[in-house]
Amino acid sequence: MKKKLLSVIVICLLVFTVCGCQNQENAENGSVSAGTTGTEAETETEMGNVIRTLKIDDKSKKYVDYFLDGDLYSLCEYNAPEEVSRMDLFYVFRDGDQILEEERIESITFEQQENLRSAVIAVYQAEEGKYNIKLTSANGKSKQGTKGISFVPFTEGYISAYQDNSFPEEKITAEKQYPLFSVTGSPENAPSDGSETEKSEIYAVFY
Repeated sequence: MKKKLLSVIVICLLVFTVCGCQNQENAENGSVSAGTTGTEAETETEMGNVIRTLKIDDKSKKYVDYFLDGDLYSLCEYNAPEEVSRMDLFYVFRDGDQILEEERIESITFEQQENLRSAVIAVYQAEEGKYNIKLTSANGKSKQGTKGISFVPFTEGYISAYQDNSFPEEKITAEKQYPLFSVTGSPENAPSDGSETEKSEIYAVFY
């Protein structure tokens, strides 16, 4: 009887040992899977070399000096690739397809201002017809801006229309224009082809 009892105890111990090993192996596999999933999630959310519109909300107040209506300013964040060395910001005024005025209003050399290789650009109205630009680095340590940029007034009688200023995410490539902010003006019965539409715009170009 004692021998049978001892045999049962030994068998039970062996079963518990095997089950314990399997459970530990499954737990380890589960940890690896969870870690992989986490890494993949981080990779998906990590910002690549792109420029994109940043949602305007209470958290983004820090990028502007004051909080205005959503159509009076825009926020764009970017992460410039290593192969570009500079970013220029331009103001342009168009009448249909014709450029009437174009001006470089800011130039950032990344060799001198490496912190601004990843930053948020805020464009917002300071007063009627004038706008400020403010750059804030991703780490918040560097800031640069231009104040009082005057937009060319639209033709008398034209109706101003602020755009959504929400632009699709794009990969950054050299010498391509990336719009940051725009406002249009046109007569009440303007043709739909845009031939009588005037447009003021601020855009970025990477070199």
